[in-house]
Amino acid sequence: MVEDGNALEAKLAPKSLTPAEPAVEDGSARDSRTEASVIYWIDGADRIIRVNEAWDAFARANGGASVVGAGIIGQSLWRYLSGDPIRMWMDAVLGLARISRGPVTRAYRCDCPEKKRFMRMVVVPEQGGVLRLEHHLLGEEPREPVYFVPWSGQGQRPLLRCSLCGRIQHCGQWIEPVPQATGPYGVIYTVCPECHSGKVHRAVQRSL
Repeated sequence: MVEDGNALEAKLAPKSLTPAEPAVEDGSARDSRTEASVIYWIDGADRIIRVNEAWDAFARANGGASVVGAGIIGQSLWRYLSGDPIRMWMDAVLGLARISRGPVTRAYRCDCPEKKRFMRMVVVPEQGGVLRLEHHLLGEEPREPVYFVPWSGQGQRPLLRCSLCGRIQHCGQWIEPVPQATGPYGVIYTVCPECHSGKVHRAVQRSL
């Protein structure tokens, strides 16, 4: 069953937005960077060529010391994206920015166990085939901790989890995960039909 836009908006739209971040619609030429924005740059071959200080701070604060700028400059972006669905989605977004030669925005989630984090990515073409990828925190919602681990290929049958909206597939529907007493969810990452079609992005944008 595919939920309608109103149901998706109620479930996925952030309820507490950071006041300093107004919405940016696709095609806007405004520079949306702030000091708190996590930003990195890629060249025409999709190699990471630069990150800002907020990238390093976010990485260290979230257990990602191995992906601070010094360790990833010169590496391919695709090294850090796992699964064909999210790779194809990102490839389409980057391609759109390059072809249109204008900013492209997409809403997504970047949750941690204790909270939902509502984000906006802005892909901005620059000179020489460089793309600037900005990631802005729109709002957060606390929740009971929910834990995930990539499925090891053994044990309990895995669940599909959307890399963009954070929901899991259960009994044919995409739902918000809830804590389970048996331990972390074993998941395989994908892109759900609503995110693939852009419905979740539009629902979040309407709420801003």
